[in-house]
Amino acid sequence: MKSVVVNALSALIDAHFPDEPLNGLLRAAVKLKQEERSIWGELTDTAYRMFGGASERIAHRTAVAELVLLALDIVDDLQDEDNVNAVWMQSPRALALNAVLALYALAAVELAAGEGRGAEALASFGRMLAESVNGQQRDIDGNIGSEDEYVEMAARKSGSLYRLACMLGYTLVDPPLDPSVVSTMDELALCAGMIAQLENDLNDVLRFDVKSDLLGRKKTIATLFLLRGSAEEFPGLLDYYEGRMSVERFLQLQPDIAAYVSGSGCIEYTRAIQHLYREQAEPLLARLPVSDAWRERFRELLNLNA
Repeated sequence: MKSVVVNALSALIDAHFPDEPLNGLLRAAVKLKQEERSIWGELTDTAYRMFGGASERIAHRTAVAELVLLALDIVDDLQDEDNVNAVWMQSPRALALNAVLALYALAAVELAAGEGRGAEALASFGRMLAESVNGQQRDIDGNIGSEDEYVEMAARKSGSLYRLACMLGYTLVDPPLDPSVVSTMDELALCAGMIAQLENDLNDVLRFDVKSDLLGRKKTIATLFLLRGSAEEFPGLLDYYEGRMSVERFLQLQPDIAAYVSGSGCIEYTRAIQHLYREQAEPLLARLPVSDAWRERFRELLNLNA
């Protein structure tokens, strides 16, 4: 997170939430995220500058993107009850929830008060955030039974966030982008969201801690692939997913499960689907009316390079 964005975030926090302990938690959360590499602000900045934007006001829009994703990170940790070392997980639950509300309030205030079609950006912000929340709820419910249902969920959960980050940038461009360019940006963002979600799923199917998708009985492209062959090749996995095996017994089988995952082809299958989304993104990227240098920068941010 760039220092100019951190300064903008800190100024917003101090202006609207000066009292402790909320101010302290919000500032500590921003500091924690400052130490991580976040693409969200960069996406917003790039989606503005690559179409000719030059106003320094983009720093405030970039701050909005970081506010929203920080709030979602906190919500995700509270729901999953992991990442126990994060400052918000070590705070009283009521304070952490107030921090989430505060971050969303700051984002809304900044969008509504900002220059350049603020009302349009605020309306789009609400729609895209609602889509992501619906996708997140579908993921939490765990009632995904097919790859098509998974893709629908992931497009809403992750794709909407990529769309949101880009929208915060391009709605500040003057004159406004042609609707066809906006549509292309949205499609590209959805592809990027799917690629990122699939990458997360690959990481989480290969681990056995609190973030393990297998341990959490989650349905992803990778785990659905594993379950299809489990009845014959590894019945224990199906037994665990259907509640016939305890967590303790499942963890005892960890070496065997790891071997099954590695030899099943699920990793290669998931990578192949990622590749399809990258192929889908290339002609969309080529249609953008931007320079080759900006196109390559955008490709890197969206992780479109295989």
